[in-house]
Amino acid sequence: MKKVLTVLILVSTVASFVCAAKPKHDREFILKLGFQPHSLYEDHNTNLGISGGFECFQYLNNVFALGGGATYDLPRKFKDKDMSGKTSFLPLFVAAKICTPRFGLDNNYAFLSPKVGVSVPMFEDMGKISSTNAGLYYGIGLGVSMNVLVIEAVYAANNLTYKDKDAKTTDAKCSTITLYAGFKFE
Repeated sequence: MKKVLTVLILVSTVASFVCAAKPKHDREFILKLGFQPHSLYEDHNTNLGISGGFECFQYLNNVFALGGGATYDLPRKFKDKDMSGKTSFLPLFVAAKICTPRFGLDNNYAFLSPKVGVSVPMFEDMGKISSTNAGLYYGIGLGVSMNVLVIEAVYAANNLTYKDKDAKTTDAKCSTITLYAGFKFE
């Protein structure tokens, strides 16, 4: 819990400083909704998923931006019959954006966006798991911005540690591919 609060404070602080550093027209706030056609928890596939979130960026020039954000993966069941329950994640992250040269937020541009932060795991009806701890989140997004519409494909990894009923601690990873569509606000 301490890690989650620390990262939440860090993301909020970085985002507020970054968004306050330059004139308003060099900022963008993106609300996005995504579809996860692929999600792999260790060696187990999950059903299709939905994710929503936001990002805030401050442009340092017409190619590079810094910011932060958060997403929430809605709970989804496992496809495999030997795994029961549902899994979801809440990543909080700082991000950069490297884009093709742009001249104003209403221009079209392509971008690459690395992200790193912490991911809070949430499980429902997972009988063998007694407790979980947040872990490292990292991802990379590739997308395009067309006026106010943003389309992005993101590969992300959510790391976690959990304890089972026998008090055995295990490290795990859930990797996802998400296709996002979002709206950009100045």
